Amino acid sequence: GREVSELVQRPVNSALPAQLAQQVGHQEAVPFLDPEGSLRYATVVRQTLDAAGLQSEVIALRDDTHEQLHRAKVQFTDRMATLGTLASGVAHEVNNALMALQGHRQLASLHLSRGDMAAANKSLDAVSVASQRIGECVSGLQRFGREPDRRVGAVDLNEVVQTTIELARHRVRHLAELQVELGADLPFCKATESGLSQILMNLLLNAADAIEATPSPRITVSTVHAGDRVLLRVADNGHG
Repeated sequence: GREVSELVQRPVNSALPAQLAQQVGHQEAVPFLDPEGSLRYATVVRQTLDAAGLQSEVIALRDDTHEQLHRAKVQFTDRMATLGTLASGVAHEVNNALMALQGHRQLASLHLSRGDMAAANKSLDAVSVASQRIGECVSGLQRFGREPDRRVGAVDLNEVVQTTIELARHRVRHLAELQVELGADLPFCKATESGLSQILMNLLLNAADAIEATPSPRITVSTVHAGDRVLLRVADNGHG
């Protein structure tokens, strides 16, 4: 987004947007704003050369804006399709909680009319639990459906697994036994939280399809620390 005359005889870092100037040998597309304020993506490769005592730097930029925006659109479409698959299971869970809420509300009214405060309070506690469950279901859908943050950072894999499974459980639990085995003291991994969640959700839904008509169907999700890596495994006892 700059004229050549703006770049000649200027230090490399001062000629680049701050997000790109900080990258050294970066192989991933970096988001930045061009002089007009538009969002763009570029991959930066930098190499320092030292020839005959003369030090210089070579920098290569590749405009990945179109590719990154297209990828984001595809990922969002995939996310919405997954959300549609989950919606029926979540709706069933919400409906069950609503029925429980209405039933205990009626019981609370009956106990109050009879002057039985202990029983009324017990029913009201059950109403509170059902209300909380409905809120958790809706919040889970909202988190999964919102625009994903594509920035790479330190991610707690176990936390991602727990939140994703909580949402997928509405869909999977009627089809198979879901076992979760989380490794202890896992280090943070470098990734995007939304990307990991989407990958795990797709694997869980694929596993749910694979175990159809399987005797004693089972899906196992596990995490483990192996050397300098953190591993996520999803296994099922279906065919294929």
